[in-house]
Amino acid sequence: RDVWGALPPAPVVVAVTDAAGRRADALLDLLELRAEERHGGLFFGSVDDDVVIVVPASASSILDEFAERFDARLGVSEPTPYAG
Repeated sequence: RDVWGALPPAPVVVAVTDAAGRRADALLDLLELRAEERHGGLFFGSVDDDVVIVVPASASSILDEFAERFDARLGVSEPTPYAG
């Protein structure tokens, strides 16, 4: 129910993780930092314990950082335009 960042240019990759508890807080802090660094190249939001991350397809490798750093599982889409 909270969102941060501007939507990145398409095509995008959408990832969802269920990182819960303190890991979610740390993940959100890192996402906020990365969103500021990328100036519109990363969008994310949270609903309950789920975190949704949207990045340009060309920058999808950033998702690996989140998965490795937080030992989290991510469901990741194929690159897609917003209409998809």
